[in-house]
Amino acid sequence: MAEGGGLKHEGEGDLLARLGVERTPDGGLVIPKQALDFMDAERARRVAISRVPSTPRFVQRDVGGVAVRKGQGKFESLSFESLRQIREKSPLLQTIHAARHGQIRRMCKRWNGKKGDVGWEVVHRDHYQQRETPEAIQPYIRRFERILEEPATMYDVMTTADLLVPLEEDFLTFNRPVIEPLYSAFDPGVIVGFRPVDGALIWPTLEWVQLWIREHPTEWAPYQRHGLSPA
Repeated sequence: MAEGGGLKHEGEGDLLARLGVERTPDGGLVIPKQALDFMDAERARRVAISRVPSTPRFVQRDVGGVAVRKGQGKFESLSFESLRQIREKSPLLQTIHAARHGQIRRMCKRWNGKKGDVGWEVVHRDHYQQRETPEAIQPYIRRFERILEEPATMYDVMTTADLLVPLEEDFLTFNRPVIEPLYSAFDPGVIVGFRPVDGALIWPTLEWVQLWIREHPTEWAPYQRHGLSPA
């Protein structure tokens, strides 16, 4: 049951006890409705759909901004691939990235409440005003905590560190970290997870618009007659 619910980082006994599951003298189990509802919600949460094309079929055409350039100098811009090669071959950058990744991993755990220790904690926005968290907010906090603990297991993003370290890597390498919210296959309006996406694959919005205009000139013509701009 613990595997079906998907909480791999919590002991089976602790999870079952927290859900109110009890063992009978004859060796059977009494499973309350609350536990069944929780496991159903976990299963539904894990059925998530990615909307970002990331297969090799798309990479050739959809490789977003292919280079980074700052300022209007005389030098050529550097491609994302070039920046990644520099990062891989530079001993100095390797050391810097390794140190940053270590810092990220250290903080990617639930805070134990002990002053001086690091970790994350999900609180209500009025938490630091010493106001009591409204009871109606608690389910949302618990739900987001579960997402942080296991952001997207269906895409091998098993921990908070699996989510944040790749974002930090892309941020340090070419300043383009990208995170994709994953929506439930049962309810497209509900976010059930997050996963890091290769920043080199994502186009800026206006560049996507320009591509769409080039590929759909007849569909764009009516909008152009009304004086609309791509922006």
